Amino acid sequence: MHQRPNIILLLPDQFGGSWLNSEASQQLPETPHLQTMVSSSVHFTRAYTNIPLCTPYRACLFSGKYPSQTGIMKNGMRIPQCTTLAQRLVRAGYVTSYIGKWHLSGDPQGNRWVPPDARGGFQRFVGWESHHIDHYQGLAWRDDPDHAITLRGHETDGLTDLVEEELACLKQEGAPFFLTVAWQAPHPPC
Repeated sequence: MHQRPNIILLLPDQFGGSWLNSEASQQLPETPHLQTMVSSSVHFTRAYTNIPLCTPYRACLFSGKYPSQTGIMKNGMRIPQCTTLAQRLVRAGYVTSYIGKWHLSGDPQGNRWVPPDARGGFQRFVGWESHHIDHYQGLAWRDDPDHAITLRGHETDGLTDLVEEELACLKQEGAPFFLTVAWQAPHPPC
């Protein structure tokens, strides 16, 4: 039987694809771990979004629909009721997990717990709705709105720690998985 590949989707806010280009400007930071991952992965060098805002783009990505079909043209709106990428992968036997900034629950309060029915069909979820005001005091939630996880250190480092823990669990379980990681940084202040 052919084993299905694991899928890891990285969604850092405002990360330029050219930053992974080995011939890019010498002024860019070095990214040896990302370079290693890119060298052994499928990556897209000519993928473009038709809407450059966070919520509409994420709705397009996870629904497979254009903004004109989802009705989401601005930030702060809820993902429409439709079959999502995560739900399709669950049906195909994948374990789906999401870690990080969601920005699709439609909660105008932002840094909040995301209810399970607003998580786009992901089976496992550790994250928050929108922006952290302080990247060194980041919070994330699993299934209990009254029990936040305080991220260790900078938000990016704390999320990466959660990703490492989740990858260890997924590997131990042995089923094919789809893990989405959504770092908020790099991002200008909101």
